[in-house]
Amino acid sequence: MIKKSNTNIDSSLWNAYSESFFRFHTNWYSPSYAVITAWNPYSNLRSKEMNCISNHELEKQLNHVKYVPVTVGDQAFEWFEESYAAELTTEVAISLAKDFQQNAIYYVIDGELYLIACSEPEILHKIGSMKSRLVV
Repeated sequence: MIKKSNTNIDSSLWNAYSESFFRFHTNWYSPSYAVITAWNPYSNLRSKEMNCISNHELEKQLNHVKYVPVTVGDQAFEWFEESYAAELTTEVAISLAKDFQQNAIYYVIDGELYLIACSEPEILHKIGSMKSRLVV
């Protein structure tokens, strides 16, 4: 768990974000990239159909960069959200996340995983090694 800063994100939700795991659907390597979704705006649950429509709209915004699908969830993947790993700067990723009403994004720099609240994009909360969060 990482310490919650003065974000507008509920502490239990922030804790859940900080304990997420990642399942890549294809081989992926980039020295730095964002993990972003359009599922469940502001963490309000929606139908899979609505989430897929939103994620398809997000995917259209990624057509100019290298990206792959990735599933983000709890360790057992009982809860998950379909997402994308994309070669974006933090600024562009946060802007997209805000467009799709997301609370936060993940960002990976040289194998280290960070959680960034959209309300505080200048603060990167280090979670740890991305490798330790990968599930096959």
